Formats: sequence, structure tokens, C-alpha cells
Amino acid sequence: MDTATARYIRSGGEPKKLQEVLSAINGIIKKDSLYFEAWVNKLHVECQLNRFDVGLKTVRAMNRLFPNEADAMLLGGVMEYHTGHKKEASYCFNRLLSLDNTILKGHEKDPNYKGVWINKGMVLILLDRAAEGKAILQKIYDAEKDPYTQSYIGFYIMKSKDEIIADKLPGQ
Repeated sequence: MDTATARYIRSGGEPKKLQEVLSAINGIIKKDSLYFEAWVNKLHVECQLNRFDVGLKTVRAMNRLFPNEADAMLLGGVMEYHTGHKKEASYCFNRLLSLDNTILKGHEKDPNYKGVWINKGMVLILLDRAAEGKAILQKIYDAEKDPYTQSYIGFYIMKSKDEIIADKLPGQ
């Protein structure tokens, strides 16, 4: 992955060089199909190349290979929505909401607890339940002491579903 990363840094966004990066990442995935970060990087490069249909196939493969991976579910929902597959996007976001709810049941001491609540608020917005999602985010925002985290949360409180999709779109 170091070689692909070095190529990416030197690519300057040039399509021909990004294609070389993509070839290197594909080689890595061929050697280890369960290397999650390689899949994520592949998706980002495909989207940078504006190959969203190819990226959609990639994220669907990710969701088959990593069915319980929250990041894959979120990326799947974002890509499905961006490419016009609203029903499939809703399915991905509902799976993610279900995962968030499972994690939140009785795990208050988990160090990721607040992050899961933040994710849940954002996912509710993506599921067209903006009032509910923004209420959760506002509650966390009001209690937050860290200005960086508060700014992060505030960003999502102020955004619409389409703005969150645009923010989460890989490679942009």
C-alpha cells in the first residue's frame, strides 16, 4: 500500500497517474481481498476519476465482503444515493441505523459511544428523519466541551441530507 500511497501523493490528481494508482491498489486487493483500507482507497480513486458506476460496484463488493463494517454501509448508502438508487441507499442507511442502535444498547462505557450517537444523528438525517437526527446532534453539541468536536457536530446540525451526501461522497 505504501507504493500506491506514494503514487497517489505524486499524482496531483492527473487521471493517467490516478489510473496507475488504481492499478496498484487492484494488485493489492488481488493479493489480499480482505484488506479493507485498500477497498476504501480504490473507491476514493474511482470517484476522483468520476467513475461513479464503477465505484458503486466497488462499494457493493465491500458490503458483501464486510457486511458489518459501518464505514462500508455509510459509503454504500452515499454511493447508492449519489447514483440515483434511493431505495438501495435507504436500505444501507437503515442497516447502519440498526448497527448503531445495537452498539448503543448497554454500551455506555464504550469509548466510541459518543461517536456512535453522532453517527446515528447523521444517519437519521440521511433517512429523512432530520428533526430527530438534529435533536440528537444538538443534545451532544450542547454537552460537548471540546471545540473541535463541537464544530464537527455543528457542521452536521446545519446541513441537509443532500449536503451531507456531498460531504461524504468518496474522492471529493
